[in-house]
Amino acid sequence: MSLQRINILKEDGINIVAYKDEFPPRICVQVKSIDSDIKEATIQSLRGAMSEEDYGVFVTLSDYTPNAKAYLEQHPIIREINGSEVVDLVLPYYDDLDDKYQDMIPLKRVYIPVLSEDFSTLE
Repeated sequence: MSLQRINILKEDGINIVAYKDEFPPRICVQVKSIDSDIKEATIQSLRGAMSEEDYGVFVTLSDYTPNAKAYLEQHPIIREINGSEVVDLVLPYYDDLDDKYQDMIPLKRVYIPVLSEDFSTLE
């Protein structure tokens, strides 16, 4: 999917709106960087700001409370991404990111030796 337009907003409930073309649906994104898990009410604010045709994505570096997860299961038009998933999404493409973004997320590749699962080869 190629996006035609992205708007960065500072509204309650929606931080980013992406459009594929001039017509619905929009993709409404809310991003939260807080120390505690995301509560149901916070996700409801995204849902309340969305139109009927919109899809939602909620991104957090933490996780979601059990009530928030239950709410998300009942509203499958909102996709949740937690901190672990952010890492899983960024790592495969990290080397391809512009230097500007690599400077924002400074990572260093570390190699760790792993023993073979088959220890019979050690004899």
